[in-house]
Amino acid sequence: GIVAKILAQAGNEVVVGSPIMVIVEDEKDVGAFANFETDTSALSKVANETENETENVTVLDTTAQKNNNPFRFLPSARFLAQSKNIDVSSLEGSGKGGRITKGDILYALSAGRKFPQLQAKKK
Repeated sequence: GIVAKILAQAGNEVVVGSPIMVIVEDEKDVGAFANFETDTSALSKVANETENETENVTVLDTTAQKNNNPFRFLPSARFLAQSKNIDVSSLEGSGKGGRITKGDILYALSAGRKFPQLQAKKK
């Protein structure tokens, strides 16, 4: 493709989703976009609506779901806990969504925190 017109200048902030340039396939089409301009009022309206929507977002409390979540542990954290035969389910996770990381377990152990032994699962 060939850049026919640059719509946003370097260093200027642009609204997400707004065009920043026009690209054409044939060089003969470049001239058709010499006076081309975007409708920034429509983009501003979309940006304002998006900002209003984010103000009304409700954050769900996942605290009650933590103990029932099978994906609460990162794989490396699960492996570490199993290899040390300790139950770290009471630990608060610092990972995304409150997930327990290997670092969380190593930090707690280095701080002297004691954990109960894992219970053997019945088959």
